[in-house]
Amino acid sequence: VTMVLEKEIPVSAGLGGGSADAAATMRAMNRLFELGLSLDDLSRLASQVGSDVPFCIYSKTAVCTGHGEKVRLLKRPPKAWVVIAKPNVGISTPCVFQALRIEETPQQATQSDACIKAIEDGDYKQICASLSNSLEAISMDMHPDIQKLKQNMLNSGAYGALMSGSGPTVYSLAKHYKQAQNIYNAVHGCCNEVYLVRLLG
Repeated sequence: VTMVLEKEIPVSAGLGGGSADAAATMRAMNRLFELGLSLDDLSRLASQVGSDVPFCIYSKTAVCTGHGEKVRLLKRPPKAWVVIAKPNVGISTPCVFQALRIEETPQQATQSDACIKAIEDGDYKQICASLSNSLEAISMDMHPDIQKLKQNMLNSGAYGALMSGSGPTVYSLAKHYKQAQNIYNAVHGCCNEVYLVRLLG
């Protein structure tokens, strides 16, 4: 099989682009060769490829535990706009994870539970209030520009903003398009890659 891949998701951005490509390839091969594998079957195989690939197999809102292989599907979140911005800095994912101390982030599980409940309840404001990422503070210490970008988004009207993955990309949530456009305009001058998209779930 020969493939040509056109990358649409920013590279090395903490957005799971590589995992999404792997999942799409597995689904395509399953369909092309009529293998008849279910999504659950593909997800089990995907866990051997990468920790984030099982999540991407389903293309739905989900919470993942273990090493990413345990996927629990959630309700689709309420409609919203998302502004995604990648600052002009490079992040070493291994360095970020090496600096992580799980015992120093006991509130993470509570925040995750609150976010899951908010999604299930369709509570947009509570979703924004419960956003959390244990890696954010570490990456921000390494690259203060990430903190500045997040604060810029919040100052521009975002209900919630958070670094994605190990960074450096930051995303913000907006209920209305005009609000999202204001955030987009505010950060467009300081980042080469800024995107305004709908939240699909």
